[in-house]
Amino acid sequence: MVPRRHQTRVSLTGLFCAALLLFACGRGAEKAQPAKPAAGGAEPAALGESPASAVTLLYPDAVTGLLTPCFVKMSLKGEAQQDMARVAGRYIEGPTCDGQSQPFLQGTSLRGLFLLDGGLIVLDLTASAASGGGSDTENARVYGLIDTLCYNFKEIKSARVLVDGREVETLLGHLDLSRPLPPEWGLAAPGLMPVEPPPSAAPPQAPAEQPAAAPATGASQSSGQ
Repeated sequence: MVPRRHQTRVSLTGLFCAALLLFACGRGAEKAQPAKPAAGGAEPAALGESPASAVTLLYPDAVTGLLTPCFVKMSLKGEAQQDMARVAGRYIEGPTCDGQSQPFLQGTSLRGLFLLDGGLIVLDLTASAASGGGSDTENARVYGLIDTLCYNFKEIKSARVLVDGREVETLLGHLDLSRPLPPEWGLAAPGLMPVEPPPSAAPPQAPAEQPAAAPATGASQSSGQ
């Protein structure tokens, strides 16, 4: 009998391979479409591109280590999975803002990102993501990436991290990556946690009216006399 844990790994690996094949086919079809020349000699816009959007990337502060914002402009297509992959790939490239640290080693890249049911994403990183650094570096790599994606895409609830297409127990020996991880806003600078609208409060209920007390029998008889 195949152990349940092994069955789970085989299932996740098969799902990842199928999604990677579909992603590659989609990218190939997109590249095969020629761009039409724009009138007036202007440069044609990239196929499917939307105007540049403001994206918030959360990198560790060089002094405090807390995740702080770096604002960049990116052209996103409005297609959730592809936009998430673009933001994740841009994050791994490192910060352009002063006073922030790059948690990833040079040469690290994103192999793939896949959006699954229930707001779960699968992030597949290259092997160098699992080398160099200690617990602070591991926190910055994992939660910097997850918090950044959750901050910009509200539909993301948790993430699984793979390395070279394989499940790993940890990156650098400190965080448990054998399960999906939600964002960790305790590692972010104050005020960065997305504010959820408060639940609608039920209107206060008026106190129930108490029935009037019936007059005592003895008092009625006395008044009658």
